[in-house]
Amino acid sequence: MPIVAGFNIGKEVSLDLVHPTLGIIPFGLLMNFTSRPMKNRLQSTPITNGGKSIFRIVYTGWEGAFEIDRSNGVPDALMALLEANFYGGQPETYFLITETISNPDSSIDEYRFRNAVIEPEDAGSWKAEEKVTIKLAFAASIREKV
Repeated sequence: MPIVAGFNIGKEVSLDLVHPTLGIIPFGLLMNFTSRPMKNRLQSTPITNGGKSIFRIVYTGWEGAFEIDRSNGVPDALMALLEANFYGGQPETYFLITETISNPDSSIDEYRFRNAVIEPEDAGSWKAEEKVTIKLAFAASIREKV
């Protein structure tokens, strides 16, 4: 019978966002991270198979988002840099995102999202005594296990 070591909780993940020339971007207080595969499901229903469908999954990349409680100006500076590059006619900036997971059995899993583009989603809402949460989305070509 397998031994159950527990299960993961959100604080057992760490992320590095790596800019190709600036290096690791210290975006402050990471509060939430989501990722999901992008894919297309193809279906063929041949008459030679008794009308039973055959499926194929075509992977097209990964997408996700970061939510950051603003503790410094780095996320805003990053958003401004990406926008300035766009209007300045610069090529798209491709990032590397490294996801490191500490497992309950003390092992470590590491994944890399390659060729990631960062998309500003929300620069935050400024209200009297409340925290300011910034949201950045991403899309990446592939997620590889290291």
